[in-house]
Amino acid sequence: MEQSKILVLFDSATGNVMQMAELVGEGAVLVSDTEVRVRSVEEAKASDVKWCDGLAVGSPTNMGVLSWKMKRFWDEEMIDSWMKVDGKIACAFSSAGGWGGGMELACQSIHTVLMNYGFLVFGITEYAGRKMTGHYGAVACKAPRELEVQESCKLLGRRLAEWTALYVHGRKDQHPDAKDQTREHQPQRVKEQVHVQPQLRQPREAGGHDLACKNGRCMCRKADRGAGRHQKGHQKAALTACLIHQAGQQGAKKREGYNQEQRHGRNYVMSHAKTTSPLFANCDGKIRIYEGFLSQQLNFAAAR
Repeated sequence: MEQSKILVLFDSATGNVMQMAELVGEGAVLVSDTEVRVRSVEEAKASDVKWCDGLAVGSPTNMGVLSWKMKRFWDEEMIDSWMKVDGKIACAFSSAGGWGGGMELACQSIHTVLMNYGFLVFGITEYAGRKMTGHYGAVACKAPRELEVQESCKLLGRRLAEWTALYVHGRKDQHPDAKDQTREHQPQRVKEQVHVQPQLRQPREAGGHDLACKNGRCMCRKADRGAGRHQKGHQKAALTACLIHQAGQQGAKKREGYNQEQRHGRNYVMSHAKTTSPLFANCDGKIRIYEGFLSQQLNFAAAR
């Protein structure tokens, strides 16, 4: 039985793509009767490309495309082999400095070059991991340290050897669906937990006033939380909220044409607060203490 010949051609400036190339080669030798060569673009010759049945090309992602060294190889070294390598099986892989750095675009630029030479390019349909695909080729962020990235590189090399054995040498037993192996058509779905932030403010009362206390906790932020001063601060905060709210309503009525005197509005608000809110049951003699201060708040809110 004739062996399938696989060439893994790569360019690597930092060694990251070289590690990917080695993993692609490891995946290719998993298919029986397969011979693999791993060559850098500096040492590879046109004869290596003519020798192989299947080709995997790897390059760093430079500005979203293949490297200038890899492009020069096909522009200069391979130009005399034009129309002499048609029909070979090929794929691509690439590494960039970060996720989203254009690795798939670089793979597509490699595909474009290979298609111009008549190669039959392919991608991987199944998933190599929960969130790792190889639809355009194997991709990595810097070095292939993650297990899913390593599996993607090996899967690319194995699939290259399988398609070469099938379509070049007619070995139908090497079709992935003919083998006793599981192919992940879809990624494993994991339910993401949604954390809901608790509501920070208490709903408004029927009268539209903000509650001065939330779940029994005083919101007036008084330093002294003794029983007497706590109650006074509580009443002051509630009275201020009530008056400002009513003053805002009064200011809105003025803008709509309902002219009411400011003094009348203040008296109405104070009398309304004393008679309707249970918070003011014990503060009849204390309301006028804050009248000067609250009138300033009222004037400011009404002016708005």
